Amino acid sequence: MRALLVLVLLGCGGGGDAGPNPNSTVPLSWHAGERTAAIFVDRQAKNPATLEDDRCGLFLQLGEATADGQVPRTDAEGPCIVTDAEIEFRGQPGIAPFCGGTLQVQLGGFDQTLTVCETIPDRIELDCADVDAGPAMRIVSRAGETTDDVLGDSDVTHNRGRVLDLQSPEPQGDGTALWPEGELLLGWGGSGGSSVEIVLRARDGGGPAVRCFVDDTGSFVVPERLASMYRGQIATVEVARVTQTVFDDNGVEVRISDRISDAVWLFP
Repeated sequence: MRALLVLVLLGCGGGGDAGPNPNSTVPLSWHAGERTAAIFVDRQAKNPATLEDDRCGLFLQLGEATADGQVPRTDAEGPCIVTDAEIEFRGQPGIAPFCGGTLQVQLGGFDQTLTVCETIPDRIELDCADVDAGPAMRIVSRAGETTDDVLGDSDVTHNRGRVLDLQSPEPQGDGTALWPEGELLLGWGGSGGSSVEIVLRARDGGGPAVRCFVDDTGSFVVPERLASMYRGQIATVEVARVTQTVFDDNGVEVRISDRISDAVWLFP
């Protein structure tokens, strides 16, 4: 087993000049020649779009940067960016896919060997009962499975993070709250993640989203300049704890992450 490097970097808190916490599920910026394999499970206690309970998925995103770049954004403040793009790596301009052969993914009751080349699905839907059946995720790779297999031998077990429950703004019902008159303070239970991702967007899903990547300190105030564009309408807020293991495999940065989120609709 290759040595693991677990990154828990001190990032940003409630605004200021600090940029986004870099321990996101996929890189937010990159340099030419960097290769990344992002493998993460997304466990949503509530689907932000519908408030329906329990939605789970697996993402496998492998790519090499052909030029310097970053996730597209139209604005930024502190650890927050405003973007029309989803947070992904493989589909960004200047990112070329590469082949990783096959990966065996074991996650609770889910155990499959998946081919990770150019035909990787964007999202593999999972049964949340399978996801919750065990506390860890194991990823196994073998070198030379295909002639263009970039990944080498590795066998890594990643311990999943603690469940996150959104506590502020104060709930008015199951998954609903009121827009606060003052600052948009978000508070959540637990700690210990590599980072927390906050997503604020219009309820109808249209337009850009504010995405903040912060430390798992239990609270964060969304910059009012960015939050104000959603006041006066129904908005959705998703808060996700990201727990991460990072290591090098033949010059590829492998990010194995667990993303556990809760969501609320904000009403005027």
